[in-house]
Amino acid sequence: MTKTAIIRRCATLSEAYIVDGLLRSSGVLSSIDNANHATIDWGSVSALGGIQIRVPNSQFERSKEIIIEHAGAAEETLDEMFGPFDAPVKTRRWTAISMLLIYVGIIDIPVLLIFMWLATIIPAGWFDPPPNEFFYVEPYYGSAAVPEASGTNGWILVFLIVFILLWELTNTRTNNQSKDPS
Repeated sequence: MTKTAIIRRCATLSEAYIVDGLLRSSGVLSSIDNANHATIDWGSVSALGGIQIRVPNSQFERSKEIIIEHAGAAEETLDEMFGPFDAPVKTRRWTAISMLLIYVGIIDIPVLLIFMWLATIIPAGWFDPPPNEFFYVEPYYGSAAVPEASGTNGWILVFLIVFILLWELTNTRTNNQSKDPS
């Protein structure tokens, strides 16, 4: 049996397949460990130490040189194939807007109004009310097991989330703008 060594630990399965394909195309026999774990339960990959690429011990140094050579030449190869790359200008504005809509619940209001409208136009006789035996009533034992919460009921947390998202929305910058005004 040939002894193997881990040449690289990858964070994603696609990265592991790319490295494996690179090594195999260069004539190095390689294998991917934990690939099945990554496809079924990707959350366990980091606990397993990533997705490992194994090569025979006799080809370890050659594999290392292949990976280093291709990683260094990747930018030039992409420039030759697709031309120079200009980084796109990104803003975080839409992220902040979408999170604000989710936390505030603005999206829920039109959906609720649609359901209320549907309840007014659908005749009540079309649907039978559910029988009472499907409703579960929790027995009361005299006192609550959990003490009553304070009067805020999470409104302070909601206010802070909305405030942070509004702050993020008003202070978003593009990647090309510097934070320093000078």
